[in-house]
Amino acid sequence: MMTPGAAYMALFTDRVKPNLVPALTRPNPTKGWDFTIELPKSDSAFQSLAKAKMVILMTTGWTGAAVVGPADHAVLADFASRCATS
Repeated sequence: MMTPGAAYMALFTDRVKPNLVPALTRPNPTKGWDFTIELPKSDSAFQSLAKAKMVILMTTGWTGAAVVGPADHAVLADFASRCATS
């Protein structure tokens, strides 16, 4: 079981600062934990996806970054437009 209060995650880009929010967790069948967060479409990181140069996911124990190229911007913009409103 994950220690209560230990599971936080942030999505951010080179355009906005990270905002760690509580994450839902479940054990990964292979190793470790799977973290999930839901962000409203009004979230500044979500809004910055289509124009970002770098997208970063951060948890309390892991950080991963991906450089966003020109072809990726169209994919991210399409993804953001398809997300449900909340």
